[in-house]
Amino acid sequence: MLRLIRPKLLPSSSSLRRNISHDTTRFLPHDTSRPFPPPQPTRPIDILEQSKDKSVMSPALDAMAKDISHNSAFRQTALSELRTEIQVLRKNDMQMLQAELSLLIREVDILDQRLNEGISTMKNDIQMDMNNRKNETREDQKAMDMKIQEINNKFTIRLGDIRTEIEAVRWETIWKGMAGLTIATLGYLLTRYSARKADRLRSEEERKRKRLQEEANRAGTLDMEVIY
Repeated sequence: MLRLIRPKLLPSSSSLRRNISHDTTRFLPHDTSRPFPPPQPTRPIDILEQSKDKSVMSPALDAMAKDISHNSAFRQTALSELRTEIQVLRKNDMQMLQAELSLLIREVDILDQRLNEGISTMKNDIQMDMNNRKNETREDQKAMDMKIQEINNKFTIRLGDIRTEIEAVRWETIWKGMAGLTIATLGYLLTRYSARKADRLRSEEERKRKRLQEEANRAGTLDMEVIY
């Protein structure tokens, strides 16, 4: 940080007044009738007024006037130098303040730029995180869809297998029923055929037996006729 330099002030007007003060009583006549001397005049104009009645001013008064004029010129010169020095110091202070202000503005600009960069970086990070999260969500959704599709495929395959098994069982049942019905029909037909065959054989045997009886009866009758 820049430091302000305080100017070294010149002696004040009071000190200058003390330095250039003179004992003005010695330039005026002293009245011996008074117990105390008259009051000392403080301004040169008072001295001139008190001494205006005199016809000729003393050389000491002229010297004092010259001294006062010289001191006044010196004071004006000192004041001018002081004013110039103050103006220079003020100008330097203004330049230092402008330099500090420029430095502060530059630092503020740098901080603003860093803040903008930080905000931009934060936005980019947040956007990247959101994109990564979206990608992860999409991947999770895709994985879930794939699992659902896989389960659906397995369920469809299993359902097809079950339908095939049911169809096979149904056809097997149908074939077994048809085979049983066929076997039963064949058994029934064979039984009827066997019964008919047995009846036919029985009828033939009855016929043969009756024929034999008739033949036997006829033979007995013939024998009896032969005997008689």
